[in-house]
Amino acid sequence: MEDIKKYDYNKVENRGFIEPVLTPEDYRFKDGQLELKLGQTVPVVRPDHNWQPFLPAFESQLKQFDVYGCTAFGTLNSVEALAKALYDESLNLSDRYLGIRAGTRPPGNDPNKVAQTFRKEGACDDSLLPFADNLASVDEYYSFKGANEADCEASAQKWLDKYVFGHDWIADGRVADPETIWEGLTHSPILVAVYAWAKIGDYYVRNGEDTHWTVIVGGEYKKYFLVYDSYGDNGEYLKKLEWNFGFAYAKRITLINKPAVKKTIFYLIGQALTAIGQLLGLIQKEMPKIEPPKIIDSVPIEDIKPIEKPKYEWDTPEKARHSFRVICDEEGLSVTDKNKLCQVLNCESGFKINAYNDNGKTKDWGICQYNDYWYIGQGKPIASVEEALSNPEKCVRVFISQFKKGRLKDWVCYSSGKYKNYSS
Repeated sequence: MEDIKKYDYNKVENRGFIEPVLTPEDYRFKDGQLELKLGQTVPVVRPDHNWQPFLPAFESQLKQFDVYGCTAFGTLNSVEALAKALYDESLNLSDRYLGIRAGTRPPGNDPNKVAQTFRKEGACDDSLLPFADNLASVDEYYSFKGANEADCEASAQKWLDKYVFGHDWIADGRVADPETIWEGLTHSPILVAVYAWAKIGDYYVRNGEDTHWTVIVGGEYKKYFLVYDSYGDNGEYLKKLEWNFGFAYAKRITLINKPAVKKTIFYLIGQALTAIGQLLGLIQKEMPKIEPPKIIDSVPIEDIKPIEKPKYEWDTPEKARHSFRVICDEEGLSVTDKNKLCQVLNCESGFKINAYNDNGKTKDWGICQYNDYWYIGQGKPIASVEEALSNPEKCVRVFISQFKKGRLKDWVCYSSGKYKNYSS
């Protein structure tokens, strides 16, 4: 085994992470509390687990000095990547502003406190409060030197007016199964606490307690996680961490662009009240009409429909299993056959639409574990890996079609009999 290379950033032991103070009120991954608060499910945004196409420009927390601000840098890197992926918004929010508002000072901050500060107070545009080259100390960095505080606050308020930010724990002090981290990575970049930094061969490894807060933006299943870091040692700000690094603190985020339709409804209500007032003689007809908000088109109120629950839902294994059974009914399967196919899929993928298995020369993908040699590609039942991961309904219907053709033996869980050990 190669010797561990220790990356020494000015001999600073702690890079800015302080172990978080957790409470029973904190939201946890899959406890449903974040979804309940938001009033909607957290969507699968990147079934391929890859956020690299959406990363913001690299910014370092270490320039003329280290600001111990990894909790702000990591949090905002994840938010900016998610905003780009969801809404094609190119954001550059001020890490410095968030650090000031969250009370960050050496040796760092609690990432939960920083996330809550961002949720409640937002952050201004980085152009208003950057990590400027003329700052001479950490104290100057955590001040409004060279900026107008009121302008920064107004910019942060604009952020809050437009977005709702949420977060929950995937790992809250106990080391998470890397499979759970991998699953969370379909929803958002994943914020994590790490030991920074030690390396064996190609991969960074744990060599002590957590000292740093950074963000996972991809990786290769069962091989490594890729982080986008706020340290760029020799230009290396994308770092590969071994699969079993051991993440004891990990956080998923969410971002909602507040629906413009609400503004439309308020406008229409205002117009209706004005018309009623005119009919009753309470409002003079010569008064100028109020124009609708320019950012949206007005919509006739009869065209505003309530959001209907989708027929099939796939964002959790439990919902995916239900949707699978609904499709089985639609395809005319008997209860016995439906239960058997459920056992097979439970064995193959656990009803995870982003399931992945590396066989060596070939790989299996998606809820139905289609092999990329036999089942995926031009002229084959599934057109691409992307379709295997992003179109579970088609995958399920093809699976049922193959069963009807007597091809269930193509799935190892069936041919080996292992499916019998799984529930339907």
